[in-house]
Amino acid sequence: MTTAITLVLFGQGLTTYLYCQQFGSMTARVTGLSDDPIPLVSKIPVLGKVLFTQCNGLH
Repeated sequence: MTTAITLVLFGQGLTTYLYCQQFGSMTARVTGLSDDPIPLVSKIPVLGKVLFTQCNGLH
């Protein structure tokens, strides 16, 4: 029983180490969408301004 637990923990540690070596980090690399407005929707009087002038707080 102890041997099995030891092997499982060793396997998890080894695979995590190899993953970090291969991909550099444990975080996802996600890029955001561009800030370009949609041509016709951005020209709608109230709706266009509401949708395309919001600040997401990440700048």
